[in-house]
Amino acid sequence: MLKKIPIILLVCIIEMHAYSQNQNSQIKVGFIKHIPDSLSGEGEVYSYDSISLKREKYILATDYNYGVIRINNKNIYLKHIINKKTKPDSLIQLFSGNGYLIKIITKKTGTVDYTYTSKGTIEIKKGSMIKIIKVHCVGGD
Repeated sequence: MLKKIPIILLVCIIEMHAYSQNQNSQIKVGFIKHIPDSLSGEGEVYSYDSISLKREKYILATDYNYGVIRINNKNIYLKHIINKKTKPDSLIQLFSGNGYLIKIITKKTGTVDYTYTSKGTIEIKKGSMIKIIKVHCVGGD
């Protein structure tokens, strides 16, 4: 009987991991085809950390009031909820829309004139589904 407990525990862990992976796969983030004109020029655009920002392939665009992200082949329009500075060069931002909660955590990595770069993560939640993506961004003040 005691020998079966580790096997049962291992099976449960594998099943939980598979369920977790399935939940993540239900949130598929794509590239924004067109950044809406309604977003002001003083915002940020985000891409996967593995893709050069020079390629202009963005997964999230934000300004001080709104944002847009492409999830499951649909543009999801977001409303800005809060900014919280955690350290001098670190920021947490929350956006929500269409049942999604988007949490952006970034740290500034550079500044040239009125443009800055940052890196961090985007956490996307909808119900029990969660997806975390490593990103970098460029923004303007």
